Amino acid sequence: MSTARAPHILFAAAIAATAICLAGCAFAQPVPDQSFTADQLREDLTDWQDWLRSTHPDLAHSSDIAQLDRQVEALGEGLDGNYSALEAWMALSTLNPLFADAHTGLAIPPAPDASFPPVEIRDGHAWIGSAIAPQSQLRPGERIVAVDEVDVDAMIAAVLPYIRGESDQLRERILELRFAEYLAFWSGRSTFRQIGLEDIEGNRSRLFHAPQTDRAGEDEVLFSLDFQGSTAILTVQSFDLAQLDTFNAFLIEAFAAIASRRSERLIIDIRQNGGGARELSDALLAYLTADRYTPTSAITARITPDNIARIPGAELGQVVHLPFPQWVEPSASQPDRFTGEIYVLIGPNTYSQGIVFATIVQDFHIGLIAGSPTEGAANQTGQVQRFTLPHTGFEARSPLYVFQRASGDVSSDPVRPDIALDPAEQDQLSSLLEHLDQR
Repeated sequence: MSTARAPHILFAAAIAATAICLAGCAFAQPVPDQSFTADQLREDLTDWQDWLRSTHPDLAHSSDIAQLDRQVEALGEGLDGNYSALEAWMALSTLNPLFADAHTGLAIPPAPDASFPPVEIRDGHAWIGSAIAPQSQLRPGERIVAVDEVDVDAMIAAVLPYIRGESDQLRERILELRFAEYLAFWSGRSTFRQIGLEDIEGNRSRLFHAPQTDRAGEDEVLFSLDFQGSTAILTVQSFDLAQLDTFNAFLIEAFAAIASRRSERLIIDIRQNGGGARELSDALLAYLTADRYTPTSAITARITPDNIARIPGAELGQVVHLPFPQWVEPSASQPDRFTGEIYVLIGPNTYSQGIVFATIVQDFHIGLIAGSPTEGAANQTGQVQRFTLPHTGFEARSPLYVFQRASGDVSSDPVRPDIALDPAEQDQLSSLLEHLDQR
């Protein structure tokens, strides 16, 4: 296999954009700097649970209802004294892991002015991420020991159990996407001047003094194209709707390049794709198939004023389950449509619309799925609603829909790859290429 690389196509976008769906699509209202009484938290807890149970179409899809009820009762009875905003969020957010769904739970207050270089969270530690700007004095792989006086390992250990998501790995992903905001909430500040680092060899190496205006790593490459021999490798790290125009421009250029090189295989890497909007995944699918497809076969839906007109005979507050195919007819004249072998590389961090894209490819035999199973279920929830708790101002979230994949499978299983790769493998992409070359 040739390892020579042609110049590749890169499209950059703001790093905050990668938070779409996996980390949340909008900011909540700020929480005042004040303390809250146990009675206020109990009232917020009651209001939250009443709203959740009147909004979510099927809590049993991702929760053990009996366990949730016991935990809610125990939490209400155990509240006592006064709570800071941080203490209040941690108290109420003990429920977050019980939902086993990043689309359901309680979000932290926003810190929209907080800025920090890109990080990667692994095994309870934070590392300078590979997306760091080349001109930065920080180096990928350095471990972040402290930020100002904040012990970063201690912060991660404290907040990780309270973050929304199906697994520790997904919670780590949310934390790295919103690291600046969690750091701001934990420390009570939004600007950070001094980063204590440990070098790649494990030695406590230096302090990095970051001026207030330093925004190293602000831009992350979300979409890129590379080539290895006759294989084109398309990396899509987000389906964020805000990037639709950028993504469409990227696809035009990328698939023209793939066609000009007469690539025989296409690998689409969505291992870090936390989701977004179907407009982007549909745009990509238009280059992969001329056959019609649907992302869903059925839905379970809570009826609200926003969707009641779409479902004749439904009543407000009702939960309905009904067939709901949403057929898409790709244009027969799509330029530079790829007609070779297609493989989609997935992993635990593939989520939301990333999962939906993978199920479409699998269910309609557009290509083969490779990699490791997703942490999220193949039957995803969606159309997330938001509710502000009256006392603390925290933002609760709940979906209105549970979508059933096109195959009709009703299980809570993840997306399982057709070509399984060792999740501990350092370079799954190289393993996949080697596997394909040996067939």
